[in-house]
Amino acid sequence: MKRVVALALGLVVFGCLSSAQVPKADPTGRWVGVAAGGEGQPDAHVTLTIKKTDGGYSASMSDDAMIPQTEIPSVAVKDNAVSFSVDVGGDGDQGFRIDFKMTLAGDRMEGTWSVGDMMTGTIKLEKK
Repeated sequence: MKRVVALALGLVVFGCLSSAQVPKADPTGRWVGVAAGGEGQPDAHVTLTIKKTDGGYSASMSDDAMIPQTEIPSVAVKDNAVSFSVDVGGDGDQGFRIDFKMTLAGDRMEGTWSVGDMMTGTIKLEKK
C-alpha cells in the first residue's frame, strides 16, 4: 500500500513539474558585447538597446566598426529567439544589410550575423 501511495504522489509531483512553464527571458534593455569580425575583419564592440512597443519590439544599435547609431523599427522575438536586420552604408549599390539571429538566455544573448552569403560571424552580448 505504501508503494502505491508513493508512486501516486510521485506521478502527481512529476505532472506538476512537467506542466510548469519556464518563464520567457526578457529581451528589453541595454545589451553590450562583441561581434567577431568575419574574414580578417576586426571585432566590433556593440551596443544594442531593445524596447517594447505596442506591436512588439524595436531597437537601436551601434558599434565601433561600421554601424553608426541606427534605429531598428522591428525586432522579431519568438520564445528565446531574437532576430533583426540593419541596413548600413546608404541605399542601392552603396549599402548592404546585416542580419542578426540570436538566442536569449537570461542576461546573455549569443548568435550569428551575416551579410548575405559574403560574410558571417558570431555575436555575444550581455545585459547591462
